[in-house]
This record gives sequence, structure tokens and C-alpha cells, in this order.
Amino acid sequence: MQAGLNAPVPGGLLLGDVVGGYGVAQACLGVASAWDWDVRETTVAIQGIGTMGGGAAWYLHEAGMKVVAVADAAGTLYAPEGLDVPALLELRDRFGEVDRTRLPDGVRVLPRDSVVGIDADIFVPAAISYALRPDNENLVKAKVVVEAANAATTPEAEAALSARGVAVVPDFVANAGAAAWAWWLLLGEVGADPADSFLRLRTEMQAKVALLLTEWNMDRLPLRITGLRLAEANRAQRAEAALAPEGEPQLLIP
Repeated sequence: MQAGLNAPVPGGLLLGDVVGGYGVAQACLGVASAWDWDVRETTVAIQGIGTMGGGAAWYLHEAGMKVVAVADAAGTLYAPEGLDVPALLELRDRFGEVDRTRLPDGVRVLPRDSVVGIDADIFVPAAISYALRPDNENLVKAKVVVEAANAATTPEAEAALSARGVAVVPDFVANAGAAAWAWWLLLGEVGADPADSFLRLRTEMQAKVALLLTEWNMDRLPLRITGLRLAEANRAQRAEAALAPEGEPQLLIP
């Protein structure tokens, strides 16, 4: 397991440090795939540029999605044509803030909370809990919110967003990549080769997001309700499968 945690990945970091952000990026890419969006024309704004937000920004940029805004404690950095994410990440200090004195040309500096209302297809709150609340959810212009931070959206804000047609991919799906990967690693289902871990996580995350959005397209229920319902059905079917006579086929929900 230690070999997997310490496996180097492109960018000079270790797999254990980036796998959570990679999972969030795959959730965003899963949204684009499920809704037939051109990845290179899809825009994303990310609140937070630490381990989770910075990792998501890196992998979304690498995939060709336009990261138009990122926010750290000092403010929001915005470029409507897309930020040079690798360059910005290189400018972070030990507190995770980007050095404003060395920003690339064309980057606008906005107030920290401006990231919530950035005109982007996807908004990723990856910094704090309760980032979206009843007093600011109306500012969200994104078509979907992907919760990278735990409890990034209050129940009231999530209900309001869903009511006006903004899908919220819940935290227990979007940011579960690191926990799921740790289990796969512990059980020997993936090894020290990062390519195997990335493939497994990409496949699983995009499939789960697609399943949620298929349900959303039909009923417009908050995705948290749908996700919990599917999880319970999956748990029940697995329990039934464990008790079934040997050799009897069982169809399990993915």
C-alpha cells in the first residue's frame, strides 16, 4: 500500500496527494460526457486551490477544460479564455496562496467571494463547508455544482439550486475518489502503477455521475436524494447476493 501512496505522478507530486483532486476532475468530466458537452468549450470555476481544488484544476486543465477562475484566501483569479493552471500552481506559497506580483498577463484579480457568481458551466466549491448558502446561492450561474469540499452546500441552498435547475453532485460522490482508491489499494485491486489507479477511478467516477444525471434528467430530484437511494438499493442487493445460494446469478446496481 505504501508503494501506491508514494508513487510519483506527472507534475512532481505523489499519487496519494493528487488522487482526490483527480476524482473531482473526473466528476466534472463525467458531467460533460453525460450531457454531451464539448470538453474544450466547457468552463469551470473552482473555489480553493489547495490539495483538492488545485488537483482538480490541474487535471481539468490537462483534459482541455477551460478553468476560468480559481479562488484562494486572498481573492479570485479570473480569465474568461482560461487560466494557465500549471503556471498559477507554481506561484503558490506554503500557505497555498498565489503570488499576485507574478501573475500571467490577462488574469483579473477579483474579490474572494466573486468566484461563486462566475459565469461558468461548472462550479466546484473545494475550500470550505457551507460555501453555498441561502444568502448566496442565487449568485450561482453554473449549470451544475460539483461538491469537492465536505458539506459545501447547505440543505436549503441545495434545495433552492435544484428547484431552479442547477444540479448539485453531492460530496459523497464527487470527493469520494481518495477514500475509494485507498480501499482498492488496501484490497489489492490496484497497485503501485498510477495508470491503473487513474483508469479505475476515471471509470467508476464517470459512471456514477452519468447514472445520477440520467435520473436528474427524468425527475429533477436533488442528486443527493437520488444518490442515497441508489446507494441503499446497492447495499440491499449486495446483502441479498451474499445470502443467495451458490451459483445463483445476481444483477447488482453499479
